[in-house]
Amino acid sequence: MASVIRWLSIVFVVSAFAACDQQVEEAVATPTGAVAAAQVDTDRIKAAASEPEMWLTYGGGYDEQRHSALGQINRDTLPELGVGWVYEMAKPRGAEATPIVVDGVMYVSSAWSVVYAYR
Repeated sequence: MASVIRWLSIVFVVSAFAACDQQVEEAVATPTGAVAAAQVDTDRIKAAASEPEMWLTYGGGYDEQRHSALGQINRDTLPELGVGWVYEMAKPRGAEATPIVVDGVMYVSSAWSVVYAYR
């Protein structure tokens, strides 16, 4: 069962990158107009623990633990939390999956297979 979930996560990441063509161009265009492509392969997903600021798969890494080793949010910093930014999606149902974060870009899927890329 865990391997099925793992493969579904990989399929989701690949599908998300393929499906976000226009949104990536709008949200992640470089100054020259070229679109930066995320480089994610099996080796990078297996080594996800070495990049705790990324969230490369549905479960965070190859082991699908859904846990971040980052420690900036804790009991002492909790009162300092607030809304940093808001984006109103064009689709009324909002986000429908765990966001994937790769190389400073957050990919979020919404209703009707629309994928947004935020930088």
